[in-house]
Order: sequence, then C-alpha cells, then structure tokens
Amino acid sequence: MWSVINACLLRSRAGDLTRGAISLVGLMLLRVPAFAQGPMLVINAVQSVGAPHDHIELYNAGGSVIALEGIRLHAGSLRHQFPPGLLLGGHERMVLHATADDGSSALHIPWLLPDDGGTLLLLAADGFTLLDVFTYPVMPRGWSMARYPAGGTDAIFLPDRAMCSTLAVPQNDEPHTAATPIPVWTLMLDPGDLYDPERGIDVEGAHANYSRKGRNWARLAQLATPEDTLAQGVSVRIAGNGSRSLAKRSFRIDRKDAGAEPWHFDAESLVLRADAQGHAILNNLLMQELVARAGRHVDVLPSMPVRLTMNQEQRGLYRVMPRRTSKWFGRDDNQSRIALVNGPMLETDSSGLRQCLERLRHGDRIEDIQLCLDLESMIDMACMDLFTGRVDHDLNQCAWRMDHPEGRWRWVMHDMDLWGGMADNSVDLHCTAPANETSLVRELMRHPRTRTPFLSRLQALLSTVLSPPSTLHISDSLYAHLVDALWEDHRIWAERMDRPDPDQARAALAYFLEHRPHRLLRHLSEHMQDPIRTIRITAPPTALGWVEWDGLRLPPGTAQFHVLRSVPVRLRAVPAEGMEFVEWKELEDAGPAIVVEPGARSITAVFRPAAASHRHRLQ
Repeated sequence: MWSVINACLLRSRAGDLTRGAISLVGLMLLRVPAFAQGPMLVINAVQSVGAPHDHIELYNAGGSVIALEGIRLHAGSLRHQFPPGLLLGGHERMVLHATADDGSSALHIPWLLPDDGGTLLLLAADGFTLLDVFTYPVMPRGWSMARYPAGGTDAIFLPDRAMCSTLAVPQNDEPHTAATPIPVWTLMLDPGDLYDPERGIDVEGAHANYSRKGRNWARLAQLATPEDTLAQGVSVRIAGNGSRSLAKRSFRIDRKDAGAEPWHFDAESLVLRADAQGHAILNNLLMQELVARAGRHVDVLPSMPVRLTMNQEQRGLYRVMPRRTSKWFGRDDNQSRIALVNGPMLETDSSGLRQCLERLRHGDRIEDIQLCLDLESMIDMACMDLFTGRVDHDLNQCAWRMDHPEGRWRWVMHDMDLWGGMADNSVDLHCTAPANETSLVRELMRHPRTRTPFLSRLQALLSTVLSPPSTLHISDSLYAHLVDALWEDHRIWAERMDRPDPDQARAALAYFLEHRPHRLLRHLSEHMQDPIRTIRITAPPTALGWVEWDGLRLPPGTAQFHVLRSVPVRLRAVPAEGMEFVEWKELEDAGPAIVVEPGARSITAVFRPAAASHRHRLQ
C-alpha cells in the first residue's frame, strides 16, 4: 500500500530565511514498501547544501543486511548505480556524498541535487521495481529533510549544516525531540518607560496606561534581532484591543529610520503579537498553513514565532508580523493606492465594500458582483470561518483591493485566536446573524449563484485540506517545532494568567481537528435538510497521476468521503509525466474532469504509460 505523509517546511515568503518572513509550505513524501516480507531500503534524508557537495542518506528499515550492488538512484535525467561491495546492515544508515565531479569513493554520487527541489527514485537492480520515492522542495542552503523517526512515515526539517547521519533525527515517538530553536528578539529601553506610574506603558499606572493609544504613548527603544548586524532604533507602544488588559500584552514596533534597507516582512511597522488565548499561536500558524495548502485564495499576514526579551526580562513566545496597513498591502506597487477595511464591514466601511456586499445580498447578477469582489477569496474565508467557528468573525474582518476600477476585494486572515467549540453550530450562527453583522456565510448561502459553489468548495476542503489526517499532521509538526518555547512561555506567565499548559492545549486542538469536519457537515445537513451520502474515491500512486477535488489533490489510495446529496463533487484526473488518463472505471465515456452524480458510490481513476513513454523506460 502507498502512503502519503504531510510535512512542513519553514520557508520565507521570498525564499530567504534571513529576512525572517517565515511561512509554512506543504509537500508530499511518498514511501513504497517494496519488500513486504523482508528488508526495506528507503531514502531517509536529503541535505541540499549546493556546490561543492550535497548529502543523501539511505536507511535500512528492516532487520537483514541489504546488498546495494546494482540498485539505482535517479533524480530526473540524473542516474547512479551502486557498485559491488556496498552492504547496509539492519537499522543502519549510509550517507552518500553528491558532488559535481568524479569521485573514487563507493559512497560518491557524481551529480548535485537539483537546487529547485525534485524527486529521488530508488530502483531495484532490475531497473524497474520501484523501492522508494522521496520528493523534497526548494530548501535554504544547509537545511535537511528527514524521515521522522528514521524510516518512518512523517518528516522533519532541520536548519543544520551537519552531515545527514549526525542530524538530530528522533529515534522515538516523542515529538518533543523535534523541537528547533526559536529566534530571540531583544528590546532595550528605559525601565521607567515601561513601569513608571506616570509614563510607563506596560502598567496600569496612574492613567490606565496600558490602555492609552497614540504617539504620546510611544517610547524609544533599541531592537536587536538575529538578522540585524546592529541594534536598530525603534519606537514601542502597546498594541491590540482586548489583550491590553491581560498581563501578557502585544507591542507595536515602528522603525525610526524609515529610509533604511527593507525590514522584516518588507514592513516599516511590526506587531509583536501576544495571542489572546493560551497557546493560540498553534491555531494561528496552523490556519496560515491550511490557507496556503488550499491555494492562497485568502491572503494571510505572514508571521513567525520569536522569543521576546525586554531589558533582560524574558517575556515568552510571541508572533512577529507586519501591521495591517494599506502601505504594507501596496508594498509591491508604490504607484497605486490601496483601499483597506478592518473591523465590522457593514458598520464602518465607506470605501465601497459595503455596497458590493449589499449587491450580493440583493441578488444582483453574479457577473456584475465579480467585477468588485474576488468570490474565490470570499468563499475560502467563509469556509475557514465556519471550520474554526471563531466567535469574533464580525469584529476581525479584513479586506483590501487596489483602488482603481479593476481592483477587486480580497479577504485577509489575520486573527484566529478565538475558535468556537468543536460542537458549536456555526452554520446556524452565521446564517441567522443580524442584518448589521458581517457574515460572509450568510450572504453566500442566500444568493442562488453562490450557494452551490460555496458548499461545493467547503465540502472539498473538509475532505482534503481540513480533513483530520491533514490537519493533525500539520498541528503535530508545529507543536514539535514550538514545544520548548511553549513550555518556557507557560512557566513565565502561569502565575499571572489562567491558561492550560501546552500539552492540554495541544490535546484540545487535536480533539477539535479530529471531530470538527464531521460535526460541521452534520450541521449543514440539518440546516439544509439535505441527507449525507457516502462516496468512495480511488486515486492512483503519485507516479501514475493523481485526482483533484475542486483543485485540491487527494492522497493515493482508496478513501471514503461523506458529502451532501445535493452538492456536486467535481473531480479531475491528472496524469503524471509520461502517463495518460484512460478512464473513470465506473463511468462510460467520461473525460478527465467530471461531476459525480448523486447516485454514484465509487469512483476510480485509471492511468497508463503514454505511447511515447515506452521508448524512454528507465534503464
């Protein structure tokens, strides 16, 4: 059986970690257990260092010695066949050194790994039997991708320039061992500017100081980060709304020298965000990744975790992110103005978005509405609101557009602290929301031309990106990355804030992710009086092709999905390179793209080698 594993890689928005703009990018790791009853040879890790050498680690996951003679390693058009005499003992590793020159060592491979990511194939000596497939993404220099644990079915990424075999690849099932260091940001300022009763900003003081806003309550400071050679002059003030009254507060940081080189996230103003709920950083980073996997129809303010120190006092775990300003959204187009709406849109907006939403509410022609609204963005934002059940969805709406006739409103996800309960009926909550409250779900459900596309998209997301196998793998990876910093933060604030400990927060999140999709679908079924049906979809091994559901790729294998009877299921069969689509096994005369009829119970995509592929078989 083939198995697909979701893994997470920390990358920058522009591919440069030194700028600190970290986002989570997903990939697929595929393992083919060719030796069902005997030894198993897998590609266990790759390290893309670039010239003069890269590293590839093999691992014998079985208990018997494997002779590598004749076994082949392929990377696109690059080929290597192992010489005689190489043996790999049971549960042992072997590091191969890849260079662009000819080497005499039996562990030498005469080519570098493609630096833009790629797929490694491990073939048996017959040249046809596929032993393992290892797909890796673009990685920063020195980073490694490795199976977790060794030979296992998950993956970790490590920012370490050591040899693959010396990487800290965990050897047990405790994800805590995969924790990686979180960068430390340090703010230095006059202690009186923090704690003095008259002028201190981080105390209640004589004037409820922490609630004060404006330039008069900004204080000069020096900011030191790992990315900056020298500390920079900044101004600091308390940020946020409801979180101001909490012991752990958020801070706004403005750079004093606005004309200097581009700063973190290409922003001139940042927020050090103390999430309102205990350890909600997990929720926020998880949603950041899920939006990326869903196709980025919703914009997300990038953020990265940092450990904050102020005047040598540890403040715990924060998220650093750009402030939501029109200048930041328009950073790539300095010639155009940006229209930006924050907060309850139907009450505060005077920039045109309210009128666009009212046209949707009144049932105007969808072609006219699409001229001002990016409906894909609106639909995905509504799906994420329903999934999380976030209780402050009306207060934390954010949308923007280029302020010219062709500009269309896109939604921004930025604050996902306050999720609802797993069993909360968000469907009824949104669909019966008062007229003066912004509810994207309500408007999409009311319009006859948006109702079906919205439900179809939500159904596809619940079956793929938002399904328990997907979300639980990502949340586990995030927790493994942050666990040490989470516990440090908990120790700092435990006596001043009533919050669950990190393990309790992780367990609560896992329970939500495991049960929420089915509960949400049931609420939709009850609200619409539309029964739930079951459909079985079989997708091939990725080497042959894949099946997309509303543009979202299904994992290989056969899986059973629960869907609403009246909502269409749109599938597309996509052949891999060198393959071609043959048929949907249960259907006649159907092309690659289909809409599954309500009565269908099983769907199987069939592929075969393209005619030209027979002349280019692996040798």
